Amino acid sequence: MKIKTSLLLLLLISTGCANDIVGWSYSHEETNLALAQMDSVQNNLHTIWDVSRLMNRFVYVPETFPWKYTPDIETVFLKKLTGNCQFSAVLGKWALECIGVPARLVSIYRDDSWHLIAVAETEDKIIVITNKKVLYFPLGDNYKTAILNNFNPPYTNWNEGVLKKSNNRRTTMGKTVPGKRDRTGPANRSAQRQNSGNVGKRQQKGIPCPKKK
Repeated sequence: MKIKTSLLLLLLISTGCANDIVGWSYSHEETNLALAQMDSVQNNLHTIWDVSRLMNRFVYVPETFPWKYTPDIETVFLKKLTGNCQFSAVLGKWALECIGVPARLVSIYRDDSWHLIAVAETEDKIIVITNKKVLYFPLGDNYKTAILNNFNPPYTNWNEGVLKKSNNRRTTMGKTVPGKRDRTGPANRSAQRQNSGNVGKRQQKGIPCPKKK
């Protein structure tokens, strides 16, 4: 039985269902509370300063899961805005899109370290969200180098999307957009979709957050 359970967990993880595993560990009430908080936060996001205040609430903790994965936005709220760089990058990307600023996830790494950040380009600057910080860089051909060199020690490589480390090799997993997959944890369950209102519908459609009018 233990062998079958382990094989099932490995299958779920390998097929990108880590968020389902995390979601199933929370009760229906906890999930609804997280979705309500997510809706409340969204309604209070209007400017980049609101995004900065939200990221200041994020609590960084080292990776605690036995596998590497990038959570969906619902999982970030289920974890009460606590997690590693992957959680903060997903939160930052979602928050920027809530104020109408398109953002993307970017992997930066060096031989001994890997880090995930959210990056957005506006008409006059580059916005970078790394853990709790919201940083600004000037536009230009060398902005990627400037971002890599901003860390101590500097990172040396830039990859659009999320990287997965396997057997000391890094392979690109492509861009991960919160809520875009069909199976993204608790929002996939019909009972919770009925109680989650517009938040659940946004996740199903793959739209992290509508633009403010």
